[in-house]
Amino acid sequence: AKTASRNIDVKLLTQQKSALIKDINYNLNESCFYDRRVPDYKTYATVQTLLSEWRSQSPDLSVIAKFEPELHSHLMEEKSIDDLEDLKTTDVNHLVVDIMRKKIEEKFGTHLSKPQLSLLREYVFSSDDDTKFFTKLESVKKTTLESLQAFEKECDNKIIQKQIPEVRQSILSLPTTTADDETLSRYLTLMKLTEELKSGEESYE
Repeated sequence: AKTASRNIDVKLLTQQKSALIKDINYNLNESCFYDRRVPDYKTYATVQTLLSEWRSQSPDLSVIAKFEPELHSHLMEEKSIDDLEDLKTTDVNHLVVDIMRKKIEEKFGTHLSKPQLSLLREYVFSSDDDTKFFTKLESVKKTTLESLQAFEKECDNKIIQKQIPEVRQSILSLPTTTADDETLSRYLTLMKLTEELKSGEESYE
């Protein structure tokens, strides 16, 4: 551990830390972010102090003598493995939603609509069996197909009409029993398509 600590690029680490703090302040923009309690903060502080002393050209031997035994004792303690379900908290989940929302909005280049945000939350908060999320996917697919059918009846553009069967087949082929980022992204796109189809219907009225 001592050798590894000396191999750390301190300058790069400082830059990464500054970039992370900037992201937290400007992207998350949560006034209470730094008020969150950090479990085992004392242990992390001990590790940080030792890392700093091990990297130092003139380490404080009294500090090392004090904190190394404490760290050894912590490492030798029997650790209990928490249930993953117990680790799910409202604060953490809302943070995940916000991070994913920003990530997806950057990808799509637009803000998510309320229905899209609802699907995103369902994905993040879904349980192990993902039943509610799958039901939501089925509903989105059904709504899109219905909007496509209504649009097809009103559309008099022959070029667009020829493309509709292919679009319909692509929608039908989308899975409704898969819970991953790629599936989420596809269905968010599908919801955007539904909005555009409904706008198209209105323009024909």
